[in-house]
Amino acid sequence: MIDILYEYNDQPAKETLKLAKQLGAEEFFGKEIAAYFSTSAEVISKRQTVFKNLYESPSIFTSIEKVYDKLSDTLYNFERARIGISNTSNEATLNTVCAMNSYVRFINESYDELRHYDLYAEGLSGFFDLIRKERENPDFIGFCKNLDEVTVNIKSARSVTLGINLDVNLRPMEAGLVSVNTEAYTSANFIDRLLRGSLNKSRDFECISPLSSMENASTSEDLAIINSRLNNALNSVLKKELKHLAKSSVEYVTASAERFTPIKKGFAFYLNAIRFYNRAKSIGLPIVLPEVSGRKYSLDKLYNFRIAESKGVNETEPNSLQFDENGRIYVLTGANSGGKTVFLESLALAQFLFQLGLPVFCESAVMYPFEHIHVYFASEAETQKNLYGRFENEARWFSEKIKSRPVGNDLFIMDELFSGTAADEAAEIALSALKMVDKNDGRAIFSTHLHDLAKSIAKNHGGPAFLHFDNLYINSLIPGRRYAVTRGNPEKYESKALNIARKYGIM
Repeated sequence: MIDILYEYNDQPAKETLKLAKQLGAEEFFGKEIAAYFSTSAEVISKRQTVFKNLYESPSIFTSIEKVYDKLSDTLYNFERARIGISNTSNEATLNTVCAMNSYVRFINESYDELRHYDLYAEGLSGFFDLIRKERENPDFIGFCKNLDEVTVNIKSARSVTLGINLDVNLRPMEAGLVSVNTEAYTSANFIDRLLRGSLNKSRDFECISPLSSMENASTSEDLAIINSRLNNALNSVLKKELKHLAKSSVEYVTASAERFTPIKKGFAFYLNAIRFYNRAKSIGLPIVLPEVSGRKYSLDKLYNFRIAESKGVNETEPNSLQFDENGRIYVLTGANSGGKTVFLESLALAQFLFQLGLPVFCESAVMYPFEHIHVYFASEAETQKNLYGRFENEARWFSEKIKSRPVGNDLFIMDELFSGTAADEAAEIALSALKMVDKNDGRAIFSTHLHDLAKSIAKNHGGPAFLHFDNLYINSLIPGRRYAVTRGNPEKYESKALNIARKYGIM
């Protein structure tokens, strides 16, 4: 199932593109990473196996790096040859031969590089089978034989013999290319030939008298004419050599090489991923490939990559989360600078990585894919520049997301949404929005300072309209854990706003 190796979407959703940028995924994996976001459990599982096969065997990873480089060179050579298709120069002809040779080397050397490995992932074994079958293809074998002959003839050229017919007055009448030789001619001066007793006879490929020095041509126009006419003659000879390669054979190789273009992108995706996770491993982060499930969702001790990389794993608070029948919609409360946004960021990145078919940073995980991941961070309000106020921007954002999928399986991660209006109104509006997500069979985490919203859920927990609602809160009372996310209702609702204001001299 080689398609899994490189499956990607040429036109990813705008939401996915935005999310990749928000989470820094473009920096980690390259600007095309959003194209690999998948909602298919099968694709995710197959990708995980490819990753595992590469990650657990550094030697396979190194070999795939080499194969990737060979493939990149091959496709580059074909691009050069394609650019020169309408060009009649020797360079264009030689580029064609170079591209053909490059493809043959890619097939043979890739086979030799990978044939000793246990490639148990279908994406990798399928790629190797493609290489093996091409190498054993009678058309490929015949093409290689003809190409060898042509290449030898072209590469062995060291000189040309020019013929010039003269009239009775020894004036040139016509000139042409007589032969292409495998030896370079030698110059012999007058004394050398006098000592040999032969002034008018020369050895093979010995120049009796030079016509002119190429470096000292009388004018630049003379040199250009000589070069142009000689190149045209040589190109004619080279093209005759290329005719030994049937047109159908050249077309076959060109089409075969083009099949590997998407595979090159797939290799780039995995190679970048392995490098990124090696970087994460070096700072001590746990790395796990989640179990792909259709019903269960559980993250155990999830870490934030950004905090771990900047401050160290020991300064990073791991937290857990479950989506279940009693907790599909969560309201997350906690003090200012208590870690709510960091937790949401961790969850968003974990879900995005999972739907790329890659590991997440936690001790264990069981996850399922969502059709869409809608993320709103409070910091967005500072960058929005349009004709609407903050609250209307927030309302428009939610309305567009919920109405784009009347029914479906979406994840909403919302940080301080609807905070651009009075608290009592905001709590009522937020509850209505969360009920819409629940009705559409979605999942949501809503971080807020709207304590009345959390109190309403605590009061009505388990009631008909709140069957799937529950609270999360940052529990700063756990010894040694300042940013611990706990499921349930807090004993008190904390705020550090006054302390923060005093810290910066506002009060």
